[in-house]
Amino acid sequence: MPPNLFIHFDCWTNDVRSKKLKKDYRLIWHVVVWKIWRVKNDIIFNNGVIDVEVIVDKIKFLSRCLSRLKMATYVQQMVLKS
Repeated sequence: MPPNLFIHFDCWTNDVRSKKLKKDYRLIWHVVVWKIWRVKNDIIFNNGVIDVEVIVDKIKFLSRCLSRLKMATYVQQMVLKS
């Protein structure tokens, strides 16, 4: 396990050659770390509980939404350029 988040982030993307795949991996990494942070805060401050299946579903949903938003933004930029 890497000693800090910066090295962990680099581990996710260093060996990936495709720029698109690298961007997708980075997006997923950010979503996972952000969601874990939110769950941790919910447990500490709101007496929340850990439900791994719910967390994984939320990570998948948010990743898909952000990916689609990113794609929509890209298409919009391409349309404006032409």
